[in-house]
Amino acid sequence: MAGGVPEEHRTDSLSAAFNNLAEQEELTRRYKGLCEHYGMRASRNNPGESHENGSIEARQGSLKVSLEQSPPPARRTADFEELDARVSKFGVFSAKGVLYSVPSRLVGQRLKVRLYKDHLQAWLGGVKVFECERLHSNRGSRHPKRIDWRHMLPTLKRKPGAFARWVLRDAMFPRTEYAQTWEHLRTRLPERQACRLMVDLLDLADRASVVGELAVALAVLNDQGELPDIDMLRARFAPRPAVVPSVEVLLPAASVYDQLLEAA
Repeated sequence: MAGGVPEEHRTDSLSAAFNNLAEQEELTRRYKGLCEHYGMRASRNNPGESHENGSIEARQGSLKVSLEQSPPPARRTADFEELDARVSKFGVFSAKGVLYSVPSRLVGQRLKVRLYKDHLQAWLGGVKVFECERLHSNRGSRHPKRIDWRHMLPTLKRKPGAFARWVLRDAMFPRTEYAQTWEHLRTRLPERQACRLMVDLLDLADRASVVGELAVALAVLNDQGELPDIDMLRARFAPRPAVVPSVEVLLPAASVYDQLLEAA
C-alpha cells in the first residue's frame, strides 16, 4: 500500500448505485462523511462525458505500475502501536482501556507493550516476556478485562484473606463450579476460613493441572451440599513425588587397566 490517501477523490455519477431518491440522499451523506474523514476533496465526472472515465482509469493503471516497479523498503514497516505500561502491585496493566494480567514476576516493571491488531506483546529490556490475545473496548464492554487467574495466585497465597474483597475476584474462577463452591463457602464458613480454603483449591488446581478434574469433584460436593475437604482433595489430586530409581554403578578394579596397557 502507498500508505496515504489522495487529495482528490473523483467518481462518475454513480446512477447505477441508486434505487430511489431516498437511497441517493443516504449514500450522498455517507460519501460526504467519508471524504471529510480522510480529508479528500470530492469531485465527479461531467454527465455524458464518458471519455473522462478512461482518463481516470489510465492514471490508476500508471500508479499500479509505478508501485510494482518500486524497490521494496529497506526494512519492514511497523505493524503495531507501541506504548509504555507499568505493572501494578496486583500484577495488571492497562492498554487502550483494557486491563491485562501478567505473571507476578513482572510486578512493578515498566513494559514496552506492542499492540497488534489481534494480539499484544510485552517487552522488558529487549526481551519478550508476555504475549496474549488483544481485546478491544466497544459499546457492550467499554472496559474489558483479560485476567488469567494463575497470574493472581502468588499474591493471594501471600494474603488469602483478601480474596473476599478482591477487585478481580470474579475473574479468579476457571469454571462455574469454582464460583458455586465459593458461594457455599462464604455462606457457611467464617470469611477468613472461606478465603483460605478457596485459595487452596485454586492452588491445587494449578499445581496439579487438574482444573477439569477438580471441577467435577466440586460439582458433586455442591450437589450434595457438602464442603470440600482440602486434605482429601490433595491426597486425591496432588502430584505424586517422582520415584527415583536406585542405580548401582560397579567400578572395575584398577588392575584391569594395567592388563589393557600390557596387551597394547
